[in-house]
Amino acid sequence: MTATPQSSTEHIRKPNDQPLQPDTATLPRHPLLLLAVTALIAVLFDRIVVATFLSLYTPDFHDTFPHMTVALAIFWFVCLVVVTALHWHTAKRNPYAWFTTAAITLLVIWMIVAEHSIRAANGPTEDGSVIANPMLGFDIASTDDFPFLGNNEYQLLTLTIAVPSLLMLHAQLVGGLFSPSHPFGLALRWLTGWIIQPFNRLDTFGMALAKAINTAAAHGKRPVLRKIGIAILICVPMIGVLLALLASADMVFAYGLSSVFHDFDVNAILFHSTIILVPIPFLYSLLVNLVPQDSRDTSVRTNSTKSTGSSDTADSSNDLRALYSFNVRLALDPTITMIVLGAALIVYAVFCSVQFTFLFAGAGLPDGLTYAEYARSGFFQLLFVAAVNLAAFGLVLTYVRNGGETHAAQSGHGTQRRALIVMLIGLIAATAVLLASAATRLGLYIGAYGLTWLRFTAMSFIALLAVVLVLCLAKMRFSRIPLITVCCILFVLWYIALGYADPAALIQRYNLAHGFITALPLQ
Repeated sequence: MTATPQSSTEHIRKPNDQPLQPDTATLPRHPLLLLAVTALIAVLFDRIVVATFLSLYTPDFHDTFPHMTVALAIFWFVCLVVVTALHWHTAKRNPYAWFTTAAITLLVIWMIVAEHSIRAANGPTEDGSVIANPMLGFDIASTDDFPFLGNNEYQLLTLTIAVPSLLMLHAQLVGGLFSPSHPFGLALRWLTGWIIQPFNRLDTFGMALAKAINTAAAHGKRPVLRKIGIAILICVPMIGVLLALLASADMVFAYGLSSVFHDFDVNAILFHSTIILVPIPFLYSLLVNLVPQDSRDTSVRTNSTKSTGSSDTADSSNDLRALYSFNVRLALDPTITMIVLGAALIVYAVFCSVQFTFLFAGAGLPDGLTYAEYARSGFFQLLFVAAVNLAAFGLVLTYVRNGGETHAAQSGHGTQRRALIVMLIGLIAATAVLLASAATRLGLYIGAYGLTWLRFTAMSFIALLAVVLVLCLAKMRFSRIPLITVCCILFVLWYIALGYADPAALIQRYNLAHGFITALPLQ
């Protein structure tokens, strides 16, 4: 009977705990710093990207603004610097974060150089306007003096997919929680960075904003004047947005405002305010999810959960952080796996015999089928099958049970294991034949119709898969190699090397040397 009064007495004895708990329950260590960084990113996006986009519709954009590609490249690089600086203590010790930093920097430099080459090749006229050279669009104008010119496909992929993807990967790495032995967890973190992390911590934005206002109002002398100043700062953007909305709804009201404020642009104020203010809560939620959890956060959230009984936000954050150590738990039966692999190897043996007969040995094809048509058919299907084989190799090598539970079954499992290793080597050999077949087909097709950006990229990608095959064989000997992580690093390196190889120039030289195009002087 006395337990209830004592607990209520203890609660009354600590009245200062209640107003602090809602503000600090789920906030990170430096909420005001994150709030300032979020606002900075939003403002930079408006001033660098949006302003450049709008300037494209003005006649003097070439004198005052860079091209859209350069603007986006600079914005991505600024985001890279800001995120790295925000987590410098953990990022500086993380080699994977340094790798993504170097990769993004190299791609940004590539985009800036490529855009400079485009403007230099097209050339300004006397009045400063840029006139495009139509010969560049047909790949028949010389590009020797303009590095990275004509790589429109690579430029578009880099600008819209490669750099944003690497930037999100870097953001998930800077916390220092990634382990190369758990790549699936990082992949899930990367995916949630686009669809979950910008939304699951929106409550912390309101808490941080309230804390910033309360801190500014209570700090220093004359708190009443400070509160009035904060209210004025809040009212100015609010009144601006309201005036913009009302002016866009009523032309007479807009005319009256324009007579009072001669330079008052209603649409511009409304548009830029929306661009800056709307993304801020979502960016803040994303940045909060990137902060590594520490003992302080755990204790605060635990106390908050005990006092308030609400732990949804804390549980959501903890679940996302737990993804770093996520690992797929799967056990494949070795007997079933061997039967399936054996059936697949029989099919591959028949296919390889056809390849050696008609493709590699040069035997006559069936009537009505040319080598160009034969080479074109099935190329991407072969690459897909090769990729499936590599995935199957990884699954079998990782998740097949190594042994039985009894001592009598251990020798039998050892025999199965050796037989399985032989089958995996056969699978790698069959995959190598598939890649050789795809490369030969592509070479025949290039010899008949010339080289294009897609064909050049496909040929270089086959070379990348060949390196992956060698890594698969090494993985069978050295089990500690993080195969998926190494393959992802190789893919990023391949993509960067693809751009710096200047595919457009190589393609042009090849097609000129083999008579597929005729060069015209740059005009």
